[in-house]
Amino acid sequence: MTAQRFNPPPGWAVPPGWTPGPGFEPDPSWPPAPPGWLFWIIEETDEPVGFDPAAGQQFGSGPTGTNRNALMVAVVVLAAVVVAGAAAVTIWRSGDHPAAGVVRLPDRSRIEPRNTVTVTQTATVTTAPAAPTFAVMRDFITGYYAELPADINDAWTKLDTGYADRTGFGDYQHFWSGVRSVSVLSVSPRDDTSVVATLQYVLADGDTSTEQRWFSVSDNAGVLRIYDSGVVS
Repeated sequence: MTAQRFNPPPGWAVPPGWTPGPGFEPDPSWPPAPPGWLFWIIEETDEPVGFDPAAGQQFGSGPTGTNRNALMVAVVVLAAVVVAGAAAVTIWRSGDHPAAGVVRLPDRSRIEPRNTVTVTQTATVTTAPAAPTFAVMRDFITGYYAELPADINDAWTKLDTGYADRTGFGDYQHFWSGVRSVSVLSVSPRDDTSVVATLQYVLADGDTSTEQRWFSVSDNAGVLRIYDSGVVS
């Protein structure tokens, strides 16, 4: 014959063979039943025919026909009620047991804003060096030629890097090695960024030569240099 046996979930402190009565509610300290847990198990039994104290009836040869069907329906209904009750208790208790599968989302109103970093990019614009006034350029050109040809090395430092690279120190030194002296006859404005100087050279062989050259002078934080130069045609 078959019999229903209550199957307590893991962690439920009940004695062996215990069966829940009407209105039963699990102890709040017990863990919730695993999902899909089967609370009632139907088992085959070899107990002899006799009186069942729990049912209050004589087994005889066991229930027949209609009684057996009614008993099975009652068992199924009772099992469904118990399962539903256990599930309700599990859902009710899951609020205190995050491990039971309930995920609590954080309160967005309490989330602290993260620090933000603002990156500012600065564009670098390359422009031509600023031109000083005419009087400054005139005095600078006059002083530059006053060092030549005696102090070629110091005069070379008064050329802007770009202009010095285009000229080349070897050619610069070779030119001034053939000059005995140079005089600045005059300096006049050319435009807002340059001047024109009239120069007279006395060559090593005693000959003289006169030319006009224009000069662009840059002012880099108070340091003057010849930015560019050429012969006036």
